[in-house]
Amino acid sequence: MLPVWNRLERALRIFAMGTAAMGAFVLLAFQLHWIKSSAEYRVSSWYGVDSGKRYYRSTEYTDEKTCREHIASGENCRSGNDMVARELAEQDVRIAIRNQ
Repeated sequence: MLPVWNRLERALRIFAMGTAAMGAFVLLAFQLHWIKSSAEYRVSSWYGVDSGKRYYRSTEYTDEKTCREHIASGENCRSGNDMVARELAEQDVRIAIRNQ
């Protein structure tokens, strides 16, 4: 019966170590701004935009030509001005909902 407990304990240690490592990686990703909870756009840049059902992903490019060359199907290119205007409009909606 003892070997069963030893294997179970080892499996649980490996699981706990993996969970802790994944948690540390996620926290590090937020600290290094790989993952952001709010958008930050530059007016002079272009963005390849892919909007999913539950998230909005954008990749920054230096100019429109580079953006058009790198986008995949289902994505489109938008200027930094458009992205800033979109973010400000969504911010107004969030504030209006919060004040209700």
